[in-house]
Amino acid sequence: AFSGSYASSSSSSPASSPSSSSSAPSSSSSSSSSSSSSSSSSSPHGDHEPFQWVFIARYSHFAAAHEKLSKELSSSRTHMHCPLPEIPPKKVMKNNPEVVEQRRLHLEEYMQLLLSHPFVTESRRRSPLQVVHAIACAFPPHVWSCPPRSLRGRARVHAEMLLAGSRREVGGEVTYGAVEADNQHVLGLLLAIEHMLLHHLKDIAIFGRTSTWDVLEQLPSCVPASGELLRSARRLASSDLARSRVVLRLLLNAGASSLCDHLQALHWNSALTSKYYSEGAMVRGEEWERCVEDMRVLHPVPFRLWLNDRSLAEPHYFHSRLSHSRSIGAGGSAARISERRHTAGEGE
Repeated sequence: AFSGSYASSSSSSPASSPSSSSSAPSSSSSSSSSSSSSSSSSSPHGDHEPFQWVFIARYSHFAAAHEKLSKELSSSRTHMHCPLPEIPPKKVMKNNPEVVEQRRLHLEEYMQLLLSHPFVTESRRRSPLQVVHAIACAFPPHVWSCPPRSLRGRARVHAEMLLAGSRREVGGEVTYGAVEADNQHVLGLLLAIEHMLLHHLKDIAIFGRTSTWDVLEQLPSCVPASGELLRSARRLASSDLARSRVVLRLLLNAGASSLCDHLQALHWNSALTSKYYSEGAMVRGEEWERCVEDMRVLHPVPFRLWLNDRSLAEPHYFHSRLSHSRSIGAGGSAARISERRHTAGEGE
């Protein structure tokens, strides 16, 4: 196995030299993987906690990601004449420790060059987090994750921004308008929760790959009344990925307190979490509880998010929607916060 660290500065300028922490080559090199991370000293929206993305991927994942990015680059009018760095070639002698170590070093160099490529950074207009997310979207979701502290910081910032954006004060009375559209903070919050559920998720499926839907299907063992929630998700979506995203939206539409109660119940079910998650997973630690409490600030905000969206089944749904949200201006027409006043006793 390989292990490497890839750091980018808060000014969107990736570091030129890798800082690596090497592990001993695995004896079973036929299943060798590369573990790499990218971090920054600050994250968007004024949150100064470090963020980090961890990649644990086979060489074939790197090769597939490189091919995907190359195809996207070929259709780009701006950077099509600036080729991507060459990916290290595949070696035949997989069991040779020297070959494994050499490939690790070459992959470190490749990732460093990729982090600073103008197509990935959009000529440095993207923040460090957006740069790493653009690369992560080229990999399958199961090969990367964020550490708990970074995920909690992201969820907290988006929750606070949603609370501030929906707050209304009229005649000394504070009310909260309904959030009805996928603005960047709704998307950011839902993406952070999805990453929390993916953090150190075991692959225990006999066929296919274990997904967040496999975990959420077990919610009735945590909250018995959640059976109807799952039936609604199955009715509204046909793929496991879309169903898991619909569940989170249904819970948020029922109120932030409902979402937090279900996430907390999932954390308390130690038999379930130990079955589906490795030791060190966020859902099995104290950081999960702190993150859930951070999100409870949204309890006075009504949500009416759209559920019947076919694009929820797309693996890179968040990446494309966040890009669209930024292009039309955060907090502007994308926010569409209702001006209707809501009090504690008011219905829909």
